[in-house]
Amino acid sequence: MKLQVKRKILNTDIKIIRNTGGCSMGGPRVFRIKLQAPNEIWTGDHKKSNVLRETGLIGSIRWWYEALIRALGGTACGPIDNSECNGRMHCDACELFGCRGWSRKFILRCSNGKTIRIGLTELRKMKDVELGLLNTTFRIIEKYGAMGGKLAHEKYGIIRIMESDLDEFQPEKSQLKGYLKKKGFPL
Repeated sequence: MKLQVKRKILNTDIKIIRNTGGCSMGGPRVFRIKLQAPNEIWTGDHKKSNVLRETGLIGSIRWWYEALIRALGGTACGPIDNSECNGRMHCDACELFGCRGWSRKFILRCSNGKTIRIGLTELRKMKDVELGLLNTTFRIIEKYGAMGGKLAHEKYGIIRIMESDLDEFQPEKSQLKGYLKKKGFPL
């Protein structure tokens, strides 16, 4: 009898967490991005398989996001300034991607193959400026960079964006000035 009561309370707690989710009233938003990869994207695997690893993709996206944030005069922790973020005291990049004591704002899921489908699901409400910066990051990767590792070998990591739900988000100067913690180059 006690066990059933505990289950009922646990199920109720789970439902409450799922309904609020820390996101908008209708539950978490999901943004889909469809990529074409003419060559392999290597995301790390000691067995050298071509299975995409979400953590490898997130690391690659974060690297380009940090480069964009720094170029706009924002803050990004790391080897450049020997800083380390922790909890509520964190940089602009960690606001979205997380750090010790501060979780990432999204979950990334992906499929394998020449056509890669990425789904970004909100864990916490993402601001339009953050979505715009993510959109810009994907566009920079498409035009100038690559994703994953082994980039010097056989054109690994080259992508082409076929469709993106992030296209509707374009960061404006006023949004960037209000969002970035450190003002650098004039926008």
